[in-house]
Amino acid sequence: MKKQLTWLLAGLPLLLASPTARAVLLAYEGFDYTPGWTFVGGTGGFGFETPWLAANNNMASNAIVVAGSFTYTDAFGFSVPVSGHRAWVTGHGTADGDNFPGGAAATSNPWRRLAFARGLDSTPTTTWASLIAIRTGQPWAYTNAGGNVAYFGRGVGALQFFYNATPGSTVQGNEMVGVGRGSENTSGINPNQNVDTWAILNRGSAAQQKTSTVHFTNEPPDFLLIRIDHNPGIGPHTNAAEADRIYLWINPNNLLQEPDINSADVTLTPIELSASNDRDYIFNVIRLFGGNFNTTVGYSSVQVDEIRIGTEWIDVVPEPSSAALALLGGLTLLLWRRRAG
Repeated sequence: MKKQLTWLLAGLPLLLASPTARAVLLAYEGFDYTPGWTFVGGTGGFGFETPWLAANNNMASNAIVVAGSFTYTDAFGFSVPVSGHRAWVTGHGTADGDNFPGGAAATSNPWRRLAFARGLDSTPTTTWASLIAIRTGQPWAYTNAGGNVAYFGRGVGALQFFYNATPGSTVQGNEMVGVGRGSENTSGINPNQNVDTWAILNRGSAAQQKTSTVHFTNEPPDFLLIRIDHNPGIGPHTNAAEADRIYLWINPNNLLQEPDINSADVTLTPIELSASNDRDYIFNVIRLFGGNFNTTVGYSSVQVDEIRIGTEWIDVVPEPSSAALALLGGLTLLLWRRRAG
């Protein structure tokens, strides 16, 4: 009891302290649309210039809304605030795949243009993003050149960042960086890396990905926290002085504390992979991706919820004040029990 009380008292000032330089939550998507229907055409959330878009009806029919929200609770019992429902994107919506109403055997990659761009400033800036996601779909065993068996080897995108330089354009543009996984049968891929785990992909290339050790099909879904450090100017950024950096934390154990970059589950820095790879992570479009079926690695699908983009860590995680109220309640109860005893 004494140790519990000491912990609560020690953490109280941190939780009650308000951020000194809170920025702005730039964009939020909670997928508050009608369950069972496509979210393509949806205009919910905020921070976007366009609705959700798709290249054709097959892509739209393979991007639907599922009732209920995902959530994440950290090691101290604090949870990510959620609303609305969640998205499910598949590359195989027929009865042989994920069996969507009107689903098709086709890749689905819905995208949405943001009302802002990140990484174009004349000074270094940082972008934070978060989401809750899980890789879904049926397994399809594939043994790579290193002898590792991947059961979910088709490329998938939980959150991909694109850039389109044309004002007002509704085209998705070019992929800059993303969180998901590249297809295991891609030429040039490292056959000795972890399989069936979350990864960061530079330019959407499986040959330019850095993998984590966290399996992406495990329940409950994972809370993915992303930090991008942008260097000034438009690329190509191919040297260490210019290149942007991206960090990924998976299920951080303390939602009330900004994580140190050295604790990231995955870090993609300029010195990794090929030095000639462009590492300019400007973006103004986000995209989800489910890959179509092939006989080598199967197909991919992913469920995604609670997409947040901001300029500070505090923008994309729960309000510390709400956690402080819970802490105060626990502290009051402990003090009452001590006195009553």
